[in-house]
Amino acid sequence: MPEKDKMTEENKAPVTALQDLIAGGIAGTASVVVGHPFDTYKVRLQTSAYGTKQSLKISNLYKGMGPPLSTAAVVNALIFSSYGESSRLFDQYFTSQGKGGTDEDDASKNGNMINGSNNDSVTGISPWKKSFICGSFAGTDTFPFFLKGIKLTFLIQFRH
Repeated sequence: MPEKDKMTEENKAPVTALQDLIAGGIAGTASVVVGHPFDTYKVRLQTSAYGTKQSLKISNLYKGMGPPLSTAAVVNALIFSSYGESSRLFDQYFTSQGKGGTDEDDASKNGNMINGSNNDSVTGISPWKKSFICGSFAGTDTFPFFLKGIKLTFLIQFRH
């Protein structure tokens, strides 16, 4: 590995829970800003509460976006932070149990799929298994908030 690449990899700070929260909040906000008009239009067509001409006004498509916006930002922040924390705990547990790789493996862990290995060089476990376990934890942790957000979105869209 070239000297320059080695230095930047060593100086790279680990991702923190705060960064996971911020990234999740931004992702949730972006998903609502982009998706809410389409969802509103779909619901109004399905309920036939408004004619299609009135539903096509931009201001009408963004009505009721406040609660879903705040809910999606919070839920995605929780999902990102739950997944990130479970992933860090997963790595810490399996590395501390003596199942991790050597220092050379740690330096090249991002190239494991290129080298043909299906296992993470740090934990020795398939990345698919790790993603499934950590994703399941994140989903289980956040599903009550998600269900309340969906219910609130439906009630607001149906009322307008």
